[in-house]
Amino acid sequence: MRIREAAELEQKGFFDGAFYLSGYAVECALKAILCKRFAADELPDNKFVADIYTHDLVKLLRLSGLDSDLTRQIPKLQENWQAILGWTEQARYKNWTQAEARDMIRAVGDPSEGVLQWLQSKW
Repeated sequence: MRIREAAELEQKGFFDGAFYLSGYAVECALKAILCKRFAADELPDNKFVADIYTHDLVKLLRLSGLDSDLTRQIPKLQENWQAILGWTEQARYKNWTQAEARDMIRAVGDPSEGVLQWLQSKW
């Protein structure tokens, strides 16, 4: 949903919000993958729970265990991952150009090689 909202914002000229929401979509996807580790009848490890309270995409990828899998993926997906690493939670306070917003949306949302597509395949 967030990547669709980002595309709508970009089309309407709201590039800052489009850039931010694109990266946020990746954060949400990584956290969804991490949440699958929780079992209803099991108390989760405190350190693991504390560690996932971050907005750091590299840390979230590592915690998900998908970092080594990413290195085995097609070069374009790896390139898209590198492109989104400019995103932080502080991105919402910066001004982004249309080109930057478009590049971020493409890196995250490309239907065949986007980061979100790859993460969704891991759910």
